[in-house]
Order: sequence, then C-alpha cells, then structure tokens
Amino acid sequence: MSIDFESIRELINKHERKKLKSIICSLENNEIANIIERLDNEEAVALIKIMDMDRAADIILELDNDTLKEILKKLDVSHITSLVEEMDSDDATDIVYSIKEEKREKILDKVDEATKEDIEELLHFPPESAGGKMRVDFLYLFEDETVEEALIKLRTWENQQDFEKVEGIFVCDRNNVFKGIVYWKDILFKNPLEKIKSIVKKFPIKAYLYDDQEVVAREAIKKEVGIVPVLDEQQRLRGIITSEDLYEVIQKENTEDLYHLAGLSTEEVAIEGVFKSVRKRIPWLYLNLLTAFLAAGVVGFFTHIIDYHPELAIFMPVVAGMGGNTGIQTITIIVRSLALGEITLNDAGFLLKKEFLVGFINGLGVGMLTGIIGILVGVSPLIGLAVFLAIVINMAIASMNGVVIPLIFKKIGVDPSLASGVLLTTFTDVIGYLSYLGFALLIFRLFT
Repeated sequence: MSIDFESIRELINKHERKKLKSIICSLENNEIANIIERLDNEEAVALIKIMDMDRAADIILELDNDTLKEILKKLDVSHITSLVEEMDSDDATDIVYSIKEEKREKILDKVDEATKEDIEELLHFPPESAGGKMRVDFLYLFEDETVEEALIKLRTWENQQDFEKVEGIFVCDRNNVFKGIVYWKDILFKNPLEKIKSIVKKFPIKAYLYDDQEVVAREAIKKEVGIVPVLDEQQRLRGIITSEDLYEVIQKENTEDLYHLAGLSTEEVAIEGVFKSVRKRIPWLYLNLLTAFLAAGVVGFFTHIIDYHPELAIFMPVVAGMGGNTGIQTITIIVRSLALGEITLNDAGFLLKKEFLVGFINGLGVGMLTGIIGILVGVSPLIGLAVFLAIVINMAIASMNGVVIPLIFKKIGVDPSLASGVLLTTFTDVIGYLSYLGFALLIFRLFT
C-alpha cells in the first residue's frame, strides 16, 4: 500500500482518530514505525495513543533508539506501563532501561507483580549481555516428570505462540540445574509414562549471564540452533534467548559496524527529519575535520616544492585515495572476521605480514600504472617515479593499519568498528602526502 505521509500528518493534526485507525489497520508494523520516525515527537505520541495497546507495543520495538527515547519521554507513566505489560520480559526490560530512573521507578510500581519481578531481575545485567537479552518467562520441564505431565504443561501454557519459535523445550533437575533439551517429536510420540530424563538430549550451546550477546548470537548461528539456554555459574537455567532475539542482535551489531565504518555514531534512517540527521552526523564530521587539519599541515610543510612544481598537486588525491581504499578493504575484512570469531589477537603477526605483502604487491601494480599514465599525459618522469614510490608505500602501510587499528580497539575493549574509518583516513592521508611530497623533494634534489 502506498503511504501518503503528509496526509497522515494532516489527519493527526486534525484529530481524525477513526480515519487514522483505519489506515493503521491496513499497514504493516514496520511501515507504521517508518512513519513515526518521520513525525515530530508530539505527532508520533498522538499516533501511538490512537493504536490498540498490543499493536503499539509491537510497533515501538521497531523504532530506532533515538526516536524511541524521545517518545518514551513524552508518554505518560500509565501508558508506558500498559505497553510494558504487553511485552515479553526481555523487550519490556529494554524499554524500562531506556527511561530515566525516576520515571522507571514509577512504572515498576504500577506494573503487575510478575512483570515487575521479571524486569527487576533482568535489570541487574548489562543490556549487551546474555542476561540482559534473555527471557525469563518461558516453559521448561523437570527431568523426573513424565511425558504425559509434559504434554499437560504444553496444553496449559498461556503463550502458545512460543512453541513456533523453538525446536524443543529445555530440561532441568529440581534444583534448576540445566540438563539438555527434549524435542517435539520425542514428546509427542513417546510412551506417556516415560520419564523426561530418558529422552533428554545434550544441547550444543549454552550461554552464561554475563556473556556478550553478540558472541552468543554468532555461536548460535555457527551451531545452527534457534534458541540458547542462559545459565548462572551454578549451571542453573535462568532464561532463554529465542531466534527472534538472536536475529535482532546480529542485525543490530552488523548495522552498528556499518554505521561506525561510515563515520556515524548511531543508527540513522533515510526518511527521518533533517535536524535528527544533522545531530547524528556532525560530531563525526568535526572529528574528521580535526584529522583533516593534520593532513593539511603535512601539505603545508611542502608548499615550497609545490610552488616550483605545481603539477605535483594533480596526483595528491590519487595517492591518498588509493591508500584509503586499500585500508578500508582490509579494515572491513578484519572487523567482520573479529565479529565472527574467525580471528583473534593471537593472529596479529600473520595478518600483519599477509596484509603488508598484499598492499605492497597491489601498490606495485597500481603505482606503476599510475606513473606510466602520468608520463604519457606529459608529466615529468621524476614525478611519475615519486607517484609510483608513494603509492607502493601508502598502500602497504594502509593495509597494515587496516589490521592494527581494529586489533588495538579489540585489545582495549572498544568496538573495533568505532572510528576505525576516521583514523584510517587520517593515517592514509598523512602518510600518502608525506611519502609523495617527500619522495618528490628528494628526487628533484638528486636529479635536477
């Protein structure tokens, strides 16, 4: 369905609730979320208040973090309380965590006791940990129960839709110590009097409360499972992470890495307002400006030779650009491999040697071609030689920097994608200009 955004905005401002409800019913959740992200805060809140509570609870979970935080500031405590009570425990905790502490306490005082207990338990764990991502309202079986008792539990479990998301049910002993999983086919086709412990199977993965959620999600994908048990140090089952949550983690982390490499600190959607986009982008542009002054300072140091040979300026962006492209290729591969667990800090030596050789050999090919083209278009062969040498040096060092920068971030516990692109650009510009103009100065002094 085609969405006329301005018509929806007009209906909101005219308080046409009936027409808006009709439009909302015809749209998918992600379409409504996209509309909300384009509205100003007052309009967005007005639209959310028109929706049924269960629909609104699903939709606000699809909003980007900045929009969600702004809307939660505007919504009153009673409305947020009703939304939270419609959500799974992990999603409810994410919402409550996003709210300032004073308002958070008021919400926790109003929610039902079971929801409050679940949220307060999850709030003890960092949001990016397995404990912060897990659900605590889930069905599990005891190993000394019979298949018949398990079937009764299944029939009476209030969240029947949960069974569509998992391949089986986790099993514990009476002390909640994790034992494994029973699969649907085993429950459905076994003797009703058979004990669960006789059909329980080992599960290939388990997470602990403070494990990083991205590491857990990557491991789940590697093991090809759609649910992960979360245990405490005593091996007791404390919660589960479902396939939906695993997918959300991977999607979020991949998006963050992509935005960080592009020099953006938070997720931005293409259709959101001008000032929202400006606020997200300009801090990184300021950082980029600062680093650009370093490169400009290097060029300024060589102004005397550029005055004598202005044709040198032709190849400055080529030298810097080839180094930047080379470094981005390497840094993208390294960041991805770190995220997937394909490499560790122990691989640094091999990676540095390999990427130096890759950059050096590619530099020979690109530098030689660039130098020849320069000579063919009438530039001095001496400048062609300086271009060749500078590109070789810059591409080799850029490849090594593409390894060093993310590994250093990883070592100090910072997201490897964060600011890597900005730092890399600084290095390639500075090294590119320094090597190119430095070689040019040396060559002209030796041969003229």
